[in-house]
Amino acid sequence: MAEAYSLSYVVTTRNKLPWLREVMTRLLRHRQSDEEIVVVDGASTDGTAAYLRELHAAGSVQQWESAPDHGEAHGYNKALLRAQGTLIKFITDDDAFHWGAIQTGKQFMLAHPKVDVLGANGGATDWSLAEPFVPLEYDAEFKAYCAQRRPFPCCGLGLMLRRSSLALTGLLHTGFVRVDCEFSLRVTASRARLAWFTGAAFVRIFNPQSNTITREGEVVADTARLAALYAAPGADSPGRLARMAVRAWLRPLRRKLNPGLPAAPAAQAQAAWRPREGWPAVFSQCDAWLERRHREQPGQFLAP
Repeated sequence: MAEAYSLSYVVTTRNKLPWLREVMTRLLRHRQSDEEIVVVDGASTDGTAAYLRELHAAGSVQQWESAPDHGEAHGYNKALLRAQGTLIKFITDDDAFHWGAIQTGKQFMLAHPKVDVLGANGGATDWSLAEPFVPLEYDAEFKAYCAQRRPFPCCGLGLMLRRSSLALTGLLHTGFVRVDCEFSLRVTASRARLAWFTGAAFVRIFNPQSNTITREGEVVADTARLAALYAAPGADSPGRLARMAVRAWLRPLRRKLNPGLPAAPAAQAQAAWRPREGWPAVFSQCDAWLERRHREQPGQFLAP
């Protein structure tokens, strides 16, 4: 039976309507006619369900649901099981994406049916810095993976999956807060066939509701668990893998740059991540940064 769509965008959200509107506005603008959007809402109380209901009624969103869940991984798993596309692209409710890079990745995956997972470089933001954009590049880690099959963590915003490969990669682990870190380590430690795009495909926008900030203790605990789980003797040490995982998420970037800073209370930490401008302006700046990166450093595909 032929696939209904070439690509499924899977989105999870909960009580992030101001950010979700920015993401969905851009996604709807760039969605192709042979692509679907699947949104899973974790029973938001901020008007998200009404917003998604309107989009679905207008035919803009092909599938959606709003129901209690057990966190981000559970929500994404619901969306993954609903998806009908040949390929699946993770989209978050509070980050920026380069839609041209996504289309480039889609065409690569369709042309190379033996590739199970495609990763990509990107960037992250720290609005406490004069230059808030920090590149996230994994070229060296991917080359080490190709040479030694060394597992490595990466930001999940750059991942594109082949739906028929879910039986090989598995779903997301509901026991971790660092969902993409665990998944990327598991995929790169598995028999899945991985390729990489060196262009910038996303910007991770740290904001006051990011798990990295609101659940910092669990993030630290997850880092230690993952370091112990995936540090193979003779290939990597738990300490080095932990540092790689922290760098992949840039957690916490401000203390890395200013190691003398004492730990701040949660309210102070959240305030530090608020940009000086409103969120629509933030997304516009991220869009501009992504376009500039693509002009200056056009991406290429790497494969084992």
